[in-house]
Formats: sequence, C-alpha cells, structure tokens
Amino acid sequence: MEDGTPLPVTSFHHQIVGPPFCYDWNPTRGPKYWQYQPVKGAEFAALLRQQGVTVIRIYLEEAYILEWGNRIGMFQDPIGAYNPEVVAFWDRLFDWSDEFGLKLLVGMYHSDQVVRNWPRHPYSANCGGPGPRDKANAMWYTDSCIRECQKRDLRFVIDRWGRRDSLFAIDLMPEANLHWGAGPQLVAAWCKDMAPYARQYARSRWGKAPLLTMSSGGDIPSQWQQGLFVDNPDLDFVATHVYDGKVGDPVVAGGKAVDCITPALEVNRHVRRMLAFMKTRKPYLVTETGPIRADVPLDKHCVINGVQSPLADEEYFHNVIWAHFASGASGSPTRWAFRPDTPEGYVLTRVMFGYLGVLRRVQLALDLPLFAPANIDNLLRLTAAQPRGAVSPPQDVDGVYLMGAADRDQGVVWVLQNQVPVPGAEPPLIEGSVLAVMDRSGGDYAVQFWDTRRGTVVGETNVSVPALSFIRVSVPAFRHDVAVVFKKLKPAAAANAK
Repeated sequence: MEDGTPLPVTSFHHQIVGPPFCYDWNPTRGPKYWQYQPVKGAEFAALLRQQGVTVIRIYLEEAYILEWGNRIGMFQDPIGAYNPEVVAFWDRLFDWSDEFGLKLLVGMYHSDQVVRNWPRHPYSANCGGPGPRDKANAMWYTDSCIRECQKRDLRFVIDRWGRRDSLFAIDLMPEANLHWGAGPQLVAAWCKDMAPYARQYARSRWGKAPLLTMSSGGDIPSQWQQGLFVDNPDLDFVATHVYDGKVGDPVVAGGKAVDCITPALEVNRHVRRMLAFMKTRKPYLVTETGPIRADVPLDKHCVINGVQSPLADEEYFHNVIWAHFASGASGSPTRWAFRPDTPEGYVLTRVMFGYLGVLRRVQLALDLPLFAPANIDNLLRLTAAQPRGAVSPPQDVDGVYLMGAADRDQGVVWVLQNQVPVPGAEPPLIEGSVLAVMDRSGGDYAVQFWDTRRGTVVGETNVSVPALSFIRVSVPAFRHDVAVVFKKLKPAAAANAK
C-alpha cells in the first residue's frame, strides 16, 4: 500500500458480466443481466474474504458487448457523460469491499476490446469522441484532446472513490504496449504526464493516492521494459498480462487431457525474466492470465467416468499461482476466469478459491513488511536422504521442479513433482528427500512445510547453518507438491530453540 502496509495479494477478476454478483452474464437476456443482486452479491463478497481473497481486479467498462449493439455496459456514453447505472454498479462493489476488507485494482480501459470495437466506442469520432473515426491508432497517446478526456476519466474515478480505503491501485493503461500502434517513446511520454497527474490530483483531493501501475501484455522485448514498465519511477509496481505458450493453451494434442505442469514452468521463466530486468526492486504482479486460447472450459478435456470434471482447471490454477509466488512475484496472479458453458461462467470454482486462501496463509507465515525476495532457483537442490556415514555424493531426486524466492532472512520454496497430463495416474509418493538451500549469510532458521491444497503445516523444524553453507532439511513425504517456508530466528528465539 502507499503507506507501506503489506498486502498479501490473492486476486480475483470481476467484471460487469460476472455472475457471482450479478443476475446473468448473457447480454441477450435483457438489461438486468449485469445488475448486482444485493443479497447474493453481499454473500459472495463475504465469501471472497472468508476464502482469503484480498484483491478484486476490475475494468470500468465492458466494451466487448458493443459487438451485440448493446451499450449499457459502457462507463461513459457519450464521452464525458458517466453512466449512472454503471457508476452505481461500482459504488456497490466499493461498499462491499469496504465492508469486508477487500481491495480493488481498477483498470481504466479494457484496451483490446476498446480497439476491437473502436467504431462503436465513445472515444471514436463516430460517437462524438475526440479520436479517429474507424480505427484506433497512436493518437490514443499523442492527441491533446484525447489526453484531456483521459485525465477527466481519472479525476472522476479519484473524486468518486479516491477517499475509500478499498481503492488499492489504478492500472492507468492495461496492456499499454499493445493494440494502439504506438512505440515505447510515445507510451513513455504519455505515462510521464499521466502518472504524476493522477498521483498529485489524488493527494490534493484526499491527502493520499492509490498505487499506480501501467500493465504490459505478452512476452515483450527489453526496449519496452527498461525505464517504461519496470524501472519507471512514476509507477509503484510492475504488472504484466501473460497468455503465451502453454499458459494460454494447456490442452494436450487430441483434446483428451490438460498439461498442468508446463504452464507453471512457463510462469516461472516469465517471473525470473521480469525480475532480471529490475534495477530497482519493486513488487511484480501478473494481473491477468489464464487458458484463453484453449477450447474452454478445461473441464471438457477432463472426463472421468463419463462426466466432465473441473480437476484439470483446478490443478492448472493451483500450479500457476504457486509458480508465480514461489518464483518471486507478489502473491497470486489474477486469473481471467472465462469458463463459458458452465454454471460458473466468469468465476473460479470453490476449490480454486480455497487454493487462493492457502496461498494467503503461507504469505502471512512470512514477515511480509520486510520480505524483499529475489529468485533463488539456482540455489536449490532436492536429493535422496543418505544413511549416516555415507561417503558417496547424494543423488538428485528425479522428476521434480524447484522454485524459490528469498532475501537474507526468509524465503519460500515450492517443490513440484512432474505429472502426466490430467486426468491421469496419480504421481508416486516421494519419501526420504532432503532440500538444500544455499545460504550466504548463515544463522538460525525456523522451517515450516505446507500442504498447498489443505493449507496445513505438515512439519516443522529448526536448523542452524554457517555462512556460505546450505540450509538442509528433511522433507515430509509428498505426492504432488510441498511448500517450504524458512525464516531467520531473532537472537532470543534462536536461544530458546536451542
């Protein structure tokens, strides 16, 4: 938070078509499809908090429904005339967020859908806006009239919700590097104007400001990263959208199973790459991801005894959120939860929400205000336990992946066993393994082992290690995965532990 309060991020995406709060997500069924159900909505907001969700990411408008000639989901229409029904919709969500202690990350524009539906969008000259008539272009970043309208949008958001504790952050321009045909210099100049403007206006209005970011989309080249998204002093945290490779389509050829391992490995590589860009350490989040290029829902590729099962989607989700956190990013990524043709629609399953709650509890096992992790994948090793007095070197455990993030005093490691695509045979039980974590500073550590599905501590121990040595701990038996949290003990606690 701006005041330095730590926030264990476990996030959920909500939009105007989200049925957990609303009547229906099918816009062909009339204007009430997107309105909140007060009782149902309040119950769902309370459930989010009970399950451990801390952040809801939203887009202020839903431009894709313009494709059906439906304009009721627009935040403003015409430009500058803010839709009272949509504003009231978000008012209610802010009310529930304040009541249940949730935080909101507000995306100003659903950029790809704005561009896709540009001729019908309020910013288009076709609808009286200041932009080009038929096709969006780099004027979005360069035209002075457009920019003044964008600043008016920011002022409205800040005036309306800026005093609320639940306004956590604003994504000034989601996927800023995509869609508009503008190069990094144009986007950087736009951000150099808009971010300080938003921060200064909020502080002058309320004495505080939400955190600011500007998300990027895709696995983008370094000329976009350096000084624009990563080391930009005007932005408080780094945010990206990740849909590349198996993350976007984990379905195995033939469509009868889902690869739940490779997406986690790709998220791990993406986080490591992003962290390597950073000259100045700041929080990093994947604020949008999911299997959107797959034939969704993933349930249809996981048939057990003739019935579609959510097992594949839930396993995919579990592994992606843990790869994100254990690789050094902040908390969970935000899943684009598009699951059509299911009763859930745009929503996670209860099991997925449960996994977010577990991740939150593990984050709280760390000293979050002081946790400034770097990736430590190359400092990890899992070996088979050896009998006392053995002289041969220990053998690595086959078929596991190790991901970790730590600073000098604490860290987290995730051990993931390779698995056949889901549905498939259960992986074998791994027993008698030893985790080694290279420790440059040395000291006395408390170590916890977590079941990442049930959210329980399955083992604890204390170890003392000299500098430039390894923290070595015996790992409880596990089948799918296990998380390990280690924290350096303070002197008094270390003395008691001995």
